[in-house]
Amino acid sequence: MARTPDEHLKERILDVAQGLLRSQGEKGITLRAVADAAGTTTPTVYKRFPDKSAILLALALRARERYVKRQSQRKSLRSAAEGYLDWAIEHPHEYKLIYGPYWTKVFAIEMGRPGLEWLQEKLAELHGGDPQEYELAGTALWMLMHGAASLLSQEPTGRTPDEIRRKCLAACDRLLENSSILRQKPSAQK
Repeated sequence: MARTPDEHLKERILDVAQGLLRSQGEKGITLRAVADAAGTTTPTVYKRFPDKSAILLALALRARERYVKRQSQRKSLRSAAEGYLDWAIEHPHEYKLIYGPYWTKVFAIEMGRPGLEWLQEKLAELHGGDPQEYELAGTALWMLMHGAASLLSQEPTGRTPDEIRRKCLAACDRLLENSSILRQKPSAQK
């Protein structure tokens, strides 16, 4: 009798790999460990993912998709800023994976930038104008958040995480209030 392929195996492999990532970081992900935890064989994992890098890229893309979905449900820019920092604290391995060696693939041009687009739309709602006019302001906000989130994802101890979070949010508030200064109005037609 012929064996039927497990149509859910690829997702199960990624679920297991994500669990290993969260508990042990990237070093915990080996094809053998993933295969054992998924209840399959290493050659079967290789059929779906040619190497560890392919698993890590799939995890990074999956984490980005889940994160963007979570953030796009936020009602305010302040809530989004808090959520960004909180996500980096709660999911440090995923944050480092998304913005690590795979970031150019995770944020490939053809995939779009839904987070930045959402941010620009919210800035246009706040200050008026076209969302595209807020590309510079949105990028500045993201860079500020990313810097703080990168520090927070390193799992600092003591008072430092609270201070980083507090100061970053205060700077975001100020930048949000004044983001119209960075608005790039279209050039007047000649």
